[in-house]
Amino acid sequence: RRGGEAAPNVSVGGPLPPSMSWVLRSTDSGERHVLPPGEAAIGRRDCYVLIVEATVSRVHALLNISEPAAVVVGSKPAPVKITIVDRSSFQHTFVNEELVSKDTPREVCHGDTLTIGREVERHFVFDWEPTVFCAASEVLEAWGSDLEKACQASGCYLTTEWTNFTTHLLSDAAKSSGKLLACAVGGGQVVTSSFVRTCRDRKGTEPWPQPHNFRPAPRDPAQAEVLAGVLHSPQRRTTLFRGLAFLFLDPSKCAQLKPVIEGGSGAVILTSKQEILPEVTRLRQQNSKLKALLVGEAADAPQGAALSVVALRELTMAVLSGDLEYLPVGPPAAGSLSSTMQTDTRQSQQTQ
Repeated sequence: RRGGEAAPNVSVGGPLPPSMSWVLRSTDSGERHVLPPGEAAIGRRDCYVLIVEATVSRVHALLNISEPAAVVVGSKPAPVKITIVDRSSFQHTFVNEELVSKDTPREVCHGDTLTIGREVERHFVFDWEPTVFCAASEVLEAWGSDLEKACQASGCYLTTEWTNFTTHLLSDAAKSSGKLLACAVGGGQVVTSSFVRTCRDRKGTEPWPQPHNFRPAPRDPAQAEVLAGVLHSPQRRTTLFRGLAFLFLDPSKCAQLKPVIEGGSGAVILTSKQEILPEVTRLRQQNSKLKALLVGEAADAPQGAALSVVALRELTMAVLSGDLEYLPVGPPAAGSLSSTMQTDTRQSQQTQ
């Protein structure tokens, strides 16, 4: 049984520290109790979930939360097993308004309700909120298999690439990359790998680590201002690429960025050099206002194509800096994305 006060394990009205997958939410007060793997007691004295009420037993009920069996996932994790045992003296425990048999484990599911006591009832809901980390390559190399073990002990998961169910990016030095771009569009949080270690090593009544205390420093200090928004103010950008069509010649880059771009309402097309002109013509016929961008090098674009060429790094920095509106439309000779952005910015400032 975990002893101590409930305060370090509780969040009211804000996001929980991502070190668990199950949350016990009070529908009376709004308190949210994190439930990492292991046993957690509910009761009025020295319990993990503390209910200061005379009619509640000292140890009223026990929760048992399993560790994830598979840590590295390719789809949204299914809920791990969680059971509850009634240990009350006479006030009983109810799941979905059904009496829980004394000393008999009962499995619960996402959305199930929990009622503690009868004369003075306390109401809760079980929420499955899996935390899924996507680790940067340098983190995977540094940690090896220990990273999986640390995540398992904390009740968290890992992916090798960013997905629409990933919640956090593990990076010890923030830098422009496809994974950071995905995190920016998906509204995820960026934390250092020491965050996972701190979650794993947390004991008893120690406070949960807060993500904002584990933000990585930019690898390039010159990018600090650009990266500040992603690192300190994460938000979902579901319309970021609306009105844009991205053409790829490289299948691997296309596969990597396809969920990111489509998550931002953009179009993704894998094509060949010979098919770029017909593809752009088709796109313009469908929507004359559509911006077509080739993700690659200027030498890849055919002469006369009404599209711009953008390198992956430039695209990432444009998104992170909020300058996506300056993505150019025109032949590659008009300049790179960065130079065009600077020109458009100067012209905009001159007209103000």
